[in-house]
Amino acid sequence: MGSVNSSQDNNYCTVLPYFKIHAGKVGAFKEISQRLVKKTNHEPSCLCYSFSFNEDEAHCQEIYADSAAFLYHLDHVSELLGELFAVAEMTRLEIHAPASIIEELKPALVDFEPKFFTSETGFRR
Repeated sequence: MGSVNSSQDNNYCTVLPYFKIHAGKVGAFKEISQRLVKKTNHEPSCLCYSFSFNEDEAHCQEIYADSAAFLYHLDHVSELLGELFAVAEMTRLEIHAPASIIEELKPALVDFEPKFFTSETGFRR
């Protein structure tokens, strides 16, 4: 059974980017997203990584064990992200994590202008 925890013992970070896919590029976006999933599947501290679609909009749900895992991911897939940004615009980026993790991530994400949400209470299983 899961345990109730506070931000002090929860290092998870959830990353939620939203995309508007350029006209005629949905197929290309989906192909790149499949390659991203395949490559990310080998990252042991990535706990969840999936894409959802609504016509020409896309969303990726990402959960990492800690900030180091997410920073590793950014470096690991940087080339594929470049391809993705050639066929879509990121319209929103949310980061959900404890305050200490947010502070660790801010320098690496400044160019993306994310919305930071501070995790304060919850549970994990």
